[in-house]
Amino acid sequence: MFKQMGRVIAVVCWLAIVGTLTNSTLGDTITITLDSGEIGSYMSEGTRVPTDTFGGIQYNRSEFFAGYNDSSDLLSLRPVLGFNIDAFRTGLPSGARIDNVILTLHANTVNNGTVQGLEVWASPEDVVESEVDWDVYSSGNAWSPALVRGASTGLGAQLSSTTDSYAANTSHDISLSDTTGNFVSTLETAIDNPGQIYTLIVSSLTTEAGEINALLRLASDDAGSNRPTLTVDYTPIRQLAAAEFEPTTQTVLDFESLAAGYLDTNADNPTTNTYFTSNGVTSVSATAATNQSDEQNQNTPNDKGLFYVGGTVAYVDGTEGRFAILDDDDADGLSELSQYRMDGGPTYTIDFESVQDQFGVTFIDQAGQTMTFTFYLDGVEQGAFDLAVGNIANDFYGARTPFEFNRVSISGANDTDGWGLGEIRFALIPEPATFATFALGALTLLRRRTA
Repeated sequence: MFKQMGRVIAVVCWLAIVGTLTNSTLGDTITITLDSGEIGSYMSEGTRVPTDTFGGIQYNRSEFFAGYNDSSDLLSLRPVLGFNIDAFRTGLPSGARIDNVILTLHANTVNNGTVQGLEVWASPEDVVESEVDWDVYSSGNAWSPALVRGASTGLGAQLSSTTDSYAANTSHDISLSDTTGNFVSTLETAIDNPGQIYTLIVSSLTTEAGEINALLRLASDDAGSNRPTLTVDYTPIRQLAAAEFEPTTQTVLDFESLAAGYLDTNADNPTTNTYFTSNGVTSVSATAATNQSDEQNQNTPNDKGLFYVGGTVAYVDGTEGRFAILDDDDADGLSELSQYRMDGGPTYTIDFESVQDQFGVTFIDQAGQTMTFTFYLDGVEQGAFDLAVGNIANDFYGARTPFEFNRVSISGANDTDGWGLGEIRFALIPEPATFATFALGALTLLRRRTA
């Protein structure tokens, strides 16, 4: 997923644009700005390029017009614009939740009538910039059903609408995720499908059906700060300290606090071990990337950890594929269990009885490398989070996700080093009722990790 992206196109006037990426220092935001080197256009119910002027400027393909004007048989006009959404693919972190999408338009000039708001639609067709007009979305391909003045016929899914009155030299923010999830779901599809054109249609239906000469000229590829922008506000996966966990709902499985030695007779199968099953963990499994033997070498005396034992000389009795908790009762830095080896590069998978949105671990005997947490909900990957972990660390590393999950896998980049878990910590933070209601709407897009 999230390979090369297609273009986002708005049928306010059709245009192909190159995006400029801006990451806000105050929040998590990506803004794509209409590039001044690209072309803007519009589709007209009547004459495509009239000789009349509007606000002292002649109509031409590089401008955006919305509304109605009967002069020179213009009638209804609707703009088309296109954003290159590569910036969303590269800028949205894995697992990020889109909280809002804002289309900002600047009114350059307003004709005699008053334009009462704009509506934004997801076009049902992939338009061609140099060919789109009222009758066709590309040469030889008619809109079906045909577009109708003052009506939403043929416009596809509505993304948003405003009731603003547009005055000259004013900018307006139009939320594309304020009423439905259409924008978010269609944007996700565009992001995930290389080359797909994402088309937005902007109209002023009330104006088209009403006042004569109520026409709005919008800034298109004009130089300066007034060009149209598309802004995404999002929430990423965030690193979380142990002290930041929800205190009333968290569960802590602390292997360093257990008695020395094995877990119990079910140590080789945490799925049936009561220490897990009585604390909300339904399954713990692991695989090793290699058959590299790694002698247990812990950081300080009395450190303990849950280790996956997969080497050929393993777990004292020679049985591979088991789990154990090992400790160090003296200062030699080695496990007290003789002939204890563990495979390098294990991947731990932890399944939970219920959904969570916080997770963290303490790594034991961890050679400095990048560790990856990958989160799943009912088997579907929601996102991933990379952490740089220090050498021979006994430190806590956690994350809070903008989504719920019931499985986490943990893996490292170094496949020749065995390591264990000193602690597993997880929690679910109850969201305020207002947010829960808000989340039922458009806030659904999660940027899954590229496969």
